[in-house]
Amino acid sequence: MTCVNKTKMNSEAAFESISIDAFTARLDHLVETTNDKKVKIISVNGSVAAGKTTFTEQLKAYFLEKHKSVQVIHTDSFLLSNKELAERNLMDKKGFPVTYQQAKIRSVLKQIAMGDVPIIVPQYSHAAYNIVEEYQFIEAADIYIIEGIGFKSKEYSNWIDLSLFLDAKIENIGKWYRRRFIKNISLAKPDSILKKYEKYPENRLKKVMDHNWNEVNLINYYENILPEKSQSDIILEKNEVHKIVNIYSRKR
Repeated sequence: MTCVNKTKMNSEAAFESISIDAFTARLDHLVETTNDKKVKIISVNGSVAAGKTTFTEQLKAYFLEKHKSVQVIHTDSFLLSNKELAERNLMDKKGFPVTYQQAKIRSVLKQIAMGDVPIIVPQYSHAAYNIVEEYQFIEAADIYIIEGIGFKSKEYSNWIDLSLFLDAKIENIGKWYRRRFIKNISLAKPDSILKKYEKYPENRLKKVMDHNWNEVNLINYYENILPEKSQSDIILEKNEVHKIVNIYSRKR
């Protein structure tokens, strides 16, 4: 994780620009205050295609180097299945808070904070574009990283020790989303609803991606994801090539 070009953020008066060293110091403080009686829970929020999964893996590697055990939980694991979404007429809202089992997420966070592990949760496959018949065993760890789209941080703040938000210009996120959509089509399993797009001509596929971005993901971003930014502890701003160029910390 590298940071360049430190500037002030005009739109967020509650935040101040910090260096990469200050950011890693915050992470190190978490490491130092972790013990057998108090695990730490970090949330990584941001838009679809913002690079949350990759960044989470970088965080995990950082903590492992500090000799701390780490468990990663993806909020996509708590999505309703495509069958349930279809039954509730919510397929066009996939990714909105209403399509997640939020009570289950809160229950899992509470169990983790209380040390009530192991926990079994479903798994989501981007290749299948659905919940699959596989499960993740969440075991005891020093640090837990919850990766995915946040839901009104105040509802989860009792259990989150550090909330991070990956930010970028919306036009860049739109480009990343389209690239990821094409990649997911190439990796789609035979029974995935994405498989049909393999035969779409370029202009038709572009219309599908534009619709999904403008009528679903962009609306979800402004209504449900962007509000998380101002409630986060730290905002990490990325440039067009996914490089972190600015970091902002909530004033303490």
